[in-house]
Amino acid sequence: MNKMILGGVTFTYNSKISFPIIKPRKRNSVVDTYGGVAYFALTPTIKGVLLPLEWDWMPAAMFDSLNTLYQADDVIVFDPSGGSVGATTYNVIIKELDGVYWLNLDTNDSYREKVKMELLIMSQN
Repeated sequence: MNKMILGGVTFTYNSKISFPIIKPRKRNSVVDTYGGVAYFALTPTIKGVLLPLEWDWMPAAMFDSLNTLYQADDVIVFDPSGGSVGATTYNVIIKELDGVYWLNLDTNDSYREKVKMELLIMSQN
């Protein structure tokens, strides 16, 4: 499997990452009325879909690269297929990024655990 790419950052690995299926979502609302209920719905769209990604852990360097993208607060390209020919990519904004600092005292290597990132899909390419 190819490694996913976000804003030019190729993920170090994919094996521990999980996220929901990327698909259009239907926006709807229910309003109580005097006579019953009114239901409103918009056509399903990929725009505005929130995509949560989670890792058990990742190298500190990968977290730092993602944090740089998060702090820039720009629209970037997310390629979940890792460059596969003809695959769909998405223009996204990193809405949230968080994790827990972890240091291996035996080797002095640092990692990030329980990393959570939320992408906001702006459009599909």
